Amino acid sequence: MADGAVVMALEQLLASIELEARAEIEAELASGRNAGSRIAAAAAEEVARVRRRALATEQTRLREDLDSELALARLRAREAVLHARRRFIDRVLRALEGKMSSAVSDDKYLGALSTHYEKCRDYVGDAPVVVRAATALVPRLRELASGQKSVSVQADPSMGTGFQMATSDGVFVIDATLEQALDRWKREIEIEILRHVESET
Repeated sequence: MADGAVVMALEQLLASIELEARAEIEAELASGRNAGSRIAAAAAEEVARVRRRALATEQTRLREDLDSELALARLRAREAVLHARRRFIDRVLRALEGKMSSAVSDDKYLGALSTHYEKCRDYVGDAPVVVRAATALVPRLRELASGQKSVSVQADPSMGTGFQMATSDGVFVIDATLEQALDRWKREIEIEILRHVESET
């Protein structure tokens, strides 16, 4: 009977140990599951954070690329406008230059020629001068110089439209050609052309 009691006591002890072991195993498993859930949640949060950071970086890069493209597009558009304006101005100036050769037969120009001539004479005074002019203007200039012995009028086909008056010693040379006037006033003419173009648009 005593042996039976010992056996029963051992069985109870083993059962108690087994229960405690199972409880401990269950606790460890639960703790492991909780830890795994926490690790998984932390990993998911890290993935989401990395994704958000990558998305923000990509959005910043795309925004910078877009800004660069827009700036480049604006620059190209401005260049195109400037080139178009420059071509238009050049066409107008070429048209003006083309009309200069016909000015020698224009009554308004011939009427103003005497004024230009007198201004040049006033500038050089009584000094002997040589007037070189386009062939078509020589007769008119000789009329203007009539009675002025110190003035020699010579035809020069290379003169373009107008004349040059130079003192005999070459100290003073006055260029009264339309080509020189156009070159002198070109900047003002360009500004006026642009002002006209902008008022039309």
